[in-house]
Amino acid sequence: KTTLLGGETAQLPGLYQKEHFDLAGFVVGLVDEDKVLGAHRVKESDSIIAIPSSGFHSNGFSLLRKWLETMPEEKQLEHSSYLLQPTKIYSFFPELIRLFPKEIRACAHITGGGIDGNLSRIIPKQLSAELLWKSLKIPKEMKNIFKEQEINSYELKKIFNLGVGLLIITSTSSKNEVINKLKSFEIDAYELGIVQKKSSSNKTIIWNKKR
Repeated sequence: KTTLLGGETAQLPGLYQKEHFDLAGFVVGLVDEDKVLGAHRVKESDSIIAIPSSGFHSNGFSLLRKWLETMPEEKQLEHSSYLLQPTKIYSFFPELIRLFPKEIRACAHITGGGIDGNLSRIIPKQLSAELLWKSLKIPKEMKNIFKEQEINSYELKKIFNLGVGLLIITSTSSKNEVINKLKSFEIDAYELGIVQKKSSSNKTIIWNKKR
């Protein structure tokens, strides 16, 4: 029997065809149980730090290709270089964990399902994540593509990473140190939100668009 995990379940409609195959490489690592990151380490008032993506990170391309097909050729060329940006590999992460072994609680790789779908996996049931819409740094290139399409922000959040490739949850007391260390790695990290008690709405992810 074969077990399919994570990205290996990607459908890629319109790309895989008869007698075509995908050749991919991967790395598997081991970690001591007491060092495993995850929702069990996340606490109320923790900070949520955003790590920028290098583009769409291979998600939503079935929709992006359909959009491109409706655009004039000059528009297709205008957007093509950004769409071809390779997915960023966060090779700095092991070093960051070494420097902040207890301060970093969990992380979420923002892939298919967007910020909401991936971040919710590392938020404990009794807590929620409040994200500040005004803090979100959507790249200009993404905005230019989105504004030409009739799709609302709710759908955009379900499909695309909106310029966030990785989210890190860290203790509030260490957030500035973590952000400064990331900047020393030439990564323009920023605080996107906080972890708080779940409200009466019972939502796990809350986007605050007022501030």
